[in-house]
Amino acid sequence: CDKGETYQQALHLLREMDECRVERDTVTYNAAIRSCDWCGAWQQALHLMYETTERSVARDCLTYRAAISACLTGAQWQPSLDLLRDMWIGRVEMDAGTCKSALAACRLGSQWWRAAQLFRVM
Repeated sequence: CDKGETYQQALHLLREMDECRVERDTVTYNAAIRSCDWCGAWQQALHLMYETTERSVARDCLTYRAAISACLTGAQWQPSLDLLRDMWIGRVEMDAGTCKSALAACRLGSQWWRAAQLFRVM
């Protein structure tokens, strides 16, 4: 990944925040998850999403959009749909970009019927 350095720097900064006892917030996680998306590090993006729950950090549309986009980059349709379901359950407002990424992940995974179901629900 050309932006791999950015991805590694973001994770390093998160560790430094812990060492300096600086609390991570939604904006911090959004930036870190977005850097994972740039590199196709979908597993790391999902791990950071898990951390937000562990640390009771609120997730917003941008958090989900970055994670779903990372899943799209990694051609991972199931986690994309899981995240979309979490948004719905958590009553996080969905935007067109987030839904488009989830639909594209379904397409890449040859899950046309799931994409069609999602489209009907939207």
